[in-house]
This record gives sequence, structure tokens and C-alpha cells, in this order.
Amino acid sequence: LKTKANKAPLWEIAFLLGNEPFALAGGCLVSDPPNDYDVYPMSMHAKAFDRMYIEAGLERLKKTHDCAVLFESRNALTVCVDGKHIQFCDYAVMSHSVPNKPSLVELVRSFDYTHVQVGVSFTPMNDDNGSILTPEAELIYYTADYLETLITNQTKYSGTDFPLGSLIRLRKYDKRGLLPLSRYRLTVLDILAATITRGLVD
Repeated sequence: LKTKANKAPLWEIAFLLGNEPFALAGGCLVSDPPNDYDVYPMSMHAKAFDRMYIEAGLERLKKTHDCAVLFESRNALTVCVDGKHIQFCDYAVMSHSVPNKPSLVELVRSFDYTHVQVGVSFTPMNDDNGSILTPEAELIYYTADYLETLITNQTKYSGTDFPLGSLIRLRKYDKRGLLPLSRYRLTVLDILAATITRGLVD
């Protein structure tokens, strides 16, 4: 897991975050190569990423890197740096019970499918002159259900604050062979029940 995490553009992420602590988690530590790197804030004093700071950092990086903003939504900001997609995620932070004290354990346990319940947090590093250094892994965490997935090559739905997103991704995981038919059907029902429990606006 540490080896996979170290393939991410860690220095560039640290630069764009002003050397604040962060975590890589989820699918980017499962698939190789990943479609994108999901980055989550681990700062004790920030509820979400400062998108204006990240975008300003991208402008500074353009002097030495090929980079751009790819997509922005209410939940995430996706950028590209030298061909690698980095997604700065806010949605998991917003669902935490203590949003201003994010924890890698809490983050990983909040993921909806067991095969992505894994994460690595990074601590800021700088030299004697205050220059940003490539951060090093501080904590690696995964659930027991994640280990079961490695053994069985099957995933399970474990619940989430965002059940419709889970329903949309379900077909993708089914195509990968991670869900036997019986579990696929039960998972659809579980997600529908979770959606009803959450409630609908209209």
C-alpha cells in the first residue's frame, strides 16, 4: 500500500495544499494504475480544501509542470498535473461527525464498499529553509473487511451517507466480477432501503 501511495504526485499535492496534512484513500490504492488519486484533508483546523489556494498553486506550477483544472463540483475539485489526475475530495469530510477533526480511520470506515476501505495519511515535510519536501507516509489503515475482499475477491456494500452514488458505482463493480449475482441483488435492495431511510427532497 505504501508503494502504491508513493506513485502519486506527492510533492505536487503537498505544494497545492500549502504543505497541509492529507490522505490518499479508496480506489487509487486498489487499481494499478489508478484513474485518479483521491485526496482528503487531514488538517485539524480545516473542514474542506481551499480551492482558490489550489487553483492559484496550479498557476504557479504551470511554470514547470503541465497542469490544469479538469472539473469542479460541490463535492470535489479535479485537476491534472503532468498527466496524473488528482481529485481533492470534500464530501467525506462533510459527513464526518466531527468535521474539524478528520481522522484516517473514520474516513476509511465511511467508504461504501469494502474493497476500497483503505487509506494512507501523509505528514508535511520541509527543509531547514522552509522549502516543501516530498511528504512521507504517516499512517496506513485498512479494515478487516478490506482484507476479506483480498482473500475472496468479492466486495460488500457497507453503507454510506450517499447511497445513490453507491447505486451508480454498483454496476461498475459488478462488471469487474466483485459481486456474485445473489449479493448484487441484495446490495440493490440495501441501497434502495438506505435511500428511502435518507429521504428524498422531491
